[in-house]
Amino acid sequence: MKRVISLILQNAIQSSFNLKLTIQEIENKIEIPPESLMGDFAFPCFFLASKLKKNPNEIVLKIKNEIKKLPMEIYEIKSAGAYLNFFVDKKILAVNIINEIIKNKNNYGNSIGRKGKKISVEFPSPNTNKPLHLGHLRNMAIGESVSRILGFSGGKVFRNSLNNDRGIHICKSMAAYEKYGNNKTPKSEKKKSDHFVGDYYVLFSEKKISEEYIQEMLRKFEGGDKKVLALWKKMNKWALDGFKETYKKYGIKLDKEYFESEIYAKGKELVEQGLKKGIFKKKKDGSIFIDLRKFRRQNKTSVVWNGCFA
Repeated sequence: MKRVISLILQNAIQSSFNLKLTIQEIENKIEIPPESLMGDFAFPCFFLASKLKKNPNEIVLKIKNEIKKLPMEIYEIKSAGAYLNFFVDKKILAVNIINEIIKNKNNYGNSIGRKGKKISVEFPSPNTNKPLHLGHLRNMAIGESVSRILGFSGGKVFRNSLNNDRGIHICKSMAAYEKYGNNKTPKSEKKKSDHFVGDYYVLFSEKKISEEYIQEMLRKFEGGDKKVLALWKKMNKWALDGFKETYKKYGIKLDKEYFESEIYAKGKELVEQGLKKGIFKKKKDGSIFIDLRKFRRQNKTSVVWNGCFA
């Protein structure tokens, strides 16, 4: 649809202002409005204002008036300040897509646009303190679908997952098992191993184990305490083994799995260096953050990062 809209705009802009723009120039400017009531596609005219030395609102109206006939896929164009909004006829669009699928069959969607490009797709990146849930199923469906589409388009896809396998939340299931596990195992309880670990994460809240206890357990973990590390390795393996069962069931094959436990120390070191240099700041509760508001003002985007180390 962007190409169709670009062709319309190219002709209208040239007729209105005798300005020749390439299809790619126009297509790169087309946006998706934040709300459906504002249309399916939007064309901002700020960049034309600088080229033509005219008010962008006036440019929008002139382009709109120049468009005499619309393709059947578009049923309406509306002006909204410096934007020209396009409304797509979904029924006609659906019919066109179905006809294209029927025509191209197994080659539908195939292209050379990403041929030879290496593309990393990270999913589902779970925590090892509980089983995979509906949100992870969604992530697996989206991640695998995106991977297949990119691969079909010629890309060399690298499927990978970052396992969040250390931290306060992991210590919660560990602490509950340490206190109430009584050497039980997934096998002894005849339970899927990641669900077994998740039961103790729930038990942590039910038994109201103190936050101070898990904070101390995390400090021992980071200090290399042998007993805590042995418990962590055992429960971590149970969780990961359960995940693998689920991945196999849903046809998910990862090329590489990363583990936060293997990289957090380096990350912590970098954050501490940033804290000393004034790049990061520390709150009263000990959490470390970076204030990106000045970058948000510059780029007109909202970015938030917040990290915490015990």
